[in-house]
This record gives sequence, structure tokens and C-alpha cells, in this order.
Amino acid sequence: MTVLVTVFTKLQMTSTEETVNEDETKLVSISKLRKQIQQIKGVRILENANLDDIYLLRFLYSTSFNIDEAFKRFKGYHESVQKYPLLYPLTGPLDRRPIIERNISTLLPDCDRKGRPIYIFKPGNANYSQMKFSDQSGIDDNLFEYLLVHNPEIAEKGICYILDAKDHSYGFVRWLSITNMNMGLNKLNYLPFKDFMCHVVNQSNILKITTKMIWPLIPESSKKNVRIHADCSCLHEYIDPEVLPPEYGGNKEIDYESIHKSYYDKHDDIVKSYSNIRQRSGKLK
Repeated sequence: MTVLVTVFTKLQMTSTEETVNEDETKLVSISKLRKQIQQIKGVRILENANLDDIYLLRFLYSTSFNIDEAFKRFKGYHESVQKYPLLYPLTGPLDRRPIIERNISTLLPDCDRKGRPIYIFKPGNANYSQMKFSDQSGIDDNLFEYLLVHNPEIAEKGICYILDAKDHSYGFVRWLSITNMNMGLNKLNYLPFKDFMCHVVNQSNILKITTKMIWPLIPESSKKNVRIHADCSCLHEYIDPEVLPPEYGGNKEIDYESIHKSYYDKHDDIVKSYSNIRQRSGKLK
């Protein structure tokens, strides 16, 4: 079963069946958000923005259907696309195949105990002599779009992010310049997910140095969602070991080949979505 099918199935299992009234409420919310965006004049990134229902829903789900908050996130996201275009790709997973298959970033086919999709980041697998910060941002963006492109309701749960510092090198520290951190935090702040729960495992001395560098830059609202684990048993309080690989004290091996295929199968959908979002936001001339 693919990553997306498994995650979406679990999300459905944790939700009650939607009634006609709930569907009508969604349509009303979409209409209100669209109207609020259309009322802004003289801002090209909003005047030309993608206003399709399924696209607006990701911003509504990520803000619990608070129209004003959804508008702020929508506006901030598109301003970020325009301001930091290198962080927002136009290409899909097939174009990033060599980097994807280094397994620096991986979406597991399961969720944490709160229903968040599980995203593993292993900076120790990166080739820093050949990769730039923007390359990693592109991978992240591909996988987030993979989740949301047809299933915006996934935004309602947020992301469970495991930062595995094993074999973490100074190459990663060099990525974390003030400029890169400001760009990355701006992007993170406006991504259409309800929250990001970050679990740090296999902490090293290099990571401690890195943490001291970046901690003052992280918003207080994000700091409260960071957990540093001394051992796997602490991690299991948040994620069932039945869905984790053995390296994190779990029982489920990662089928990387199947996971990669699920990304590649969505390549055309992801690129098409980017075309709608990026071109209308003014990234392409």
C-alpha cells in the first residue's frame, strides 16, 4: 500500500462521517476565503492566485476553518513564494530522483498517535559537496505537495517530523546560515499544515552546537513542539513502535523502493499543481 493511501486511510478512520451540513459549511468557508482574497487589489500574487476549491481547502484545514487565519496563511505563503523562489521548486520527484534515493527525507506509510503523517529527516545521508540548502527545500516541498495535492484534509493533522542526527556532519551546520534560517523559517511558518511536531533522536555534539545557533531564531510557538529524546522509549510515547523501523525501536522495516515509487507515480500531479501555484504567484514570467 502506498504512503498516501495508508496515511489517508488512517485519517479517515479517525474522523466521523461528514454530513451534508458539514459539506455545505466547507463550501461556505471556501467562498468566504475566496472573496476575501479577491477583495485585495493591486497585489499581483493574490490577484493571480490559484483559487480552486481543492487548493483553498489546504489553507482552511490547516487553520481549523478560521477564515481570517486561512487568509493570513494563504497571503504569507504566496508572498514567500515570490520572495524566496529558490525554496519553491517547479520540478517534481522524478527530476530529483538521485537525491530522493539517498533517503535524506522519507515519508513513512503511517501516522503518529495524533494522526500526523511521519516524516523522517536524516541530514547524515546528504552529500553536502553536491547539494545546496535549496535542493533539500525542494525535496521537502515535493513530499508535502505529494501529501496535499489531492487530499487537503491531511493539512488538518500537521506533520510529525523526526530529525535523526546520526552521522550528522558540519556540512549541515554550514547550511544553517542566518540567511538560510530566515528563509526556511519563513517558509515553515506559512506552509499549510496545522502544526509541525519535531522529535530529535540520536543527538550529537554537532547537533548541540547547531541547536545553540538556531534556537534564538525559532519562534516560541514552534519551540513548544520540539522534543529531544534520549532514547526510543520516549519517542514511543508519541509514535507507536509498530509503525516505526527497528532503528527507532520499532517493528516495521522501511520499504524504500515502494515509497519512492509512490512519489514518482504522483510526479505529473505535483508538477501540474506547481504550475498553477507558482505561475499564478508570479514566480514564472
